Amino acid sequence: MIHNDAVWYNNRSIHHQLLLLFLYICKFIASTIDDLNNDDMINEWKHSTHCTWHSSGGSDHKIIQKVNLSCSSGYLKWNDPIGGMHVRFLMKNRNGERICLRIRFMPAHKISYHISDKSTHRLLNAAKLFQKCVNDNIDILLFIETYKMQIWKQRIAGFRYKILPESLISNKKTSCGICSNIDIMNAFCNYADFVFEGHQNNANDHILVDKILRRPLHHHQIVEKRTPILGCLYEKDEISRIYIAKMEFDTVHIICSPTISHYEQIAQEQSEDAPCQLL
Repeated sequence: MIHNDAVWYNNRSIHHQLLLLFLYICKFIASTIDDLNNDDMINEWKHSTHCTWHSSGGSDHKIIQKVNLSCSSGYLKWNDPIGGMHVRFLMKNRNGERICLRIRFMPAHKISYHISDKSTHRLLNAAKLFQKCVNDNIDILLFIETYKMQIWKQRIAGFRYKILPESLISNKKTSCGICSNIDIMNAFCNYADFVFEGHQNNANDHILVDKILRRPLHHHQIVEKRTPILGCLYEKDEISRIYIAKMEFDTVHIICSPTISHYEQIAQEQSEDAPCQLL
């Protein structure tokens, strides 16, 4: 025999489940309507800024994704891209000197890169290094445009980027000016991402690394192969030195290169005043 209260309880349970299902459907429809109401068909990702971004594919050729990059260096890699992408570079200029954004692209079939200048887009040559320097904060918008292919072929859109002071950018090998103690401390504490002990070879055409003191992100690439060098190079000099450098993509830019004894003297004398630990 089934009691009425048991029947009522079962009915209430069914009503409760139907109510939850109804609320879920309403929530799904609301989120779908929000997506469809996006006039610009831009996918507004609610994520924090990145140093790097790595993903693949896309949901629709009409969708434009948004990515913010806000570190001094990093990369973006987009496998088999679908649609478009707005990449915004954001960087505060804390030192008050002119800073530059440098981008090295990954050229690919039917993928184009545009730099946005207010209401216009300028097509960039993906085979060349892009550079833009500003006096104020970095706030630059890059647009990646992909085109449909009749025959599918694997492709990658992306680039590596650096944001650095214009004073560190050099287009040719130069002899090294004398770095002051302040220059050396500033380079070591504020700019360098690659510091090592080393010496130039007999022919003075490359530097031999004896000991790495600060490793850059891709240090294994430097150790395993010959890497181009820009910046402070001495002529006819086989003295062991501390090379304070910054990586510019695959190039080592030497900022200062004091002798080991000179650097140790600075580290001892300026231990209390230096902006970071020198030893």
